[in-house]
Amino acid sequence: MADSINNQRRAVLGTMLAAAGMSVVPQQVWAAIKAVPESPLLNRLCDITLPDTDTPGARKAGVPAFVITAIEHGLANCPATALVDFNKALALLAGKDFVALNPQQQLSLLTTIDDAAFSRAPVNHLGDAPTLWKAIKTLIVTGYYTSEVGGSQELRYVLVPGRFDADVPCDNTTRAFSSDWTGVKFG
Repeated sequence: MADSINNQRRAVLGTMLAAAGMSVVPQQVWAAIKAVPESPLLNRLCDITLPDTDTPGARKAGVPAFVITAIEHGLANCPATALVDFNKALALLAGKDFVALNPQQQLSLLTTIDDAAFSRAPVNHLGDAPTLWKAIKTLIVTGYYTSEVGGSQELRYVLVPGRFDADVPCDNTTRAFSSDWTGVKFG
């Protein structure tokens, strides 16, 4: 009898620990990345969101694999079918496959969806596309800035920042610090 009760307690504690472990952070996602199949849609979304500049863009940083793994692990409350559903929504809005559109049409459609996703006014004619895009874009940006490329080449890293300077001159070559994640909320 006592063994049965102890086994039940262990099962309950195990379930509670497993549920607590479901809160995933980007570092755990990067550690879990395995070989994932290519996604032309996700590659294109990464290229549009964070293209190559003087630093590698999102696709070259491995963000498509991060996004797929993050969705599998439930990061950012992104539904498991987010990419499939978003691809369907894009095809419905564009009248054909998103990847088949020319780059200007892709950018125009994604800009419209992005504006709706991050505005305060509801946009009904776009369906679920803005909600899905907001989750996917969050994962793309998070994946990029937590990647080695994003954290070490795009951003500057200072483990222990130096003194406080109230007035620092900035120009278009000034980079943000990768060690400053104070305003970021995951999940």
